[in-house]
Amino acid sequence: MFEQVIAYIDGFNLYFGLREKGWKQYYWVNPYLVCKYLLKAHQNIIEVKYFTSRIRGDVEKISRQDTFIRAIKTESSVVVRYGKYGNRQYRCEDCKHEGLLPAEKMTDVRIACEIISDAYRNVFKTALLISGDRDLVPIAEFIKQRFQDKRFLVAFPPMRECPDFQGKAGILHITEDILKKSLFPNEIALPSGSKITKPRKWS
Repeated sequence: MFEQVIAYIDGFNLYFGLREKGWKQYYWVNPYLVCKYLLKAHQNIIEVKYFTSRIRGDVEKISRQDTFIRAIKTESSVVVRYGKYGNRQYRCEDCKHEGLLPAEKMTDVRIACEIISDAYRNVFKTALLISGDRDLVPIAEFIKQRFQDKRFLVAFPPMRECPDFQGKAGILHITEDILKKSLFPNEIALPSGSKITKPRKWS
C-alpha cells in the first residue's frame, strides 16, 4: 500500500542554498522531481506545495522568476503559495549606514499553517519539508507529538543543514545527483504550442 506524501517547499531557502553553493545550473529544477527522487518506492506524492514570494526591483530577475513559476505550474501536482515581500531594517557594521532592504515575510508561518491544516484533515501519512529554516523546527515537534500515526521528513537544501531537526524528523539531503536528475528540459512545450525557455543566465 502506498504511503501518501505531501511536500512543502520553502522556495527561497532552496534557492539561496543553491546560490550559496554556486550551483546556478540547478536553478531550473523541477520541484516535483526533487521530491520524487527523495522518497522511496512505496511513497506516493499526492501534492507539492511550493512557497515563494514575487520579488521586486530588478526587471530581469523578475522575468526569470516569472519564467520559473510558469515552468513549475506545468506540473499538475504542484501548487504555488505566495507570501509577501516587505522591508527589514539593516545596519552596515562597516560604514554604520542604516536603511531598508526587501525581505520575504511570513513564509515559515504559512508553511506551518498548511502542514497543521493538512494533518488535521488527515490528507497525508507523511509530510516532507524542504527547508533548513530553524523557525520550522516547532512544527516538526508538533506533528511528532500530536500525530503519532504520521511521519515528518525534512530534506535540507545545499548549504542549509539545521541540526535542530535531529530527533524531531527524519533527515534527508538534496544531493547534486538528485538535482541533476530533476532539471526541467531547456524548453517546455505547452498545449497552446508556445514554449517556456530556460533563462539564459541559468546555463
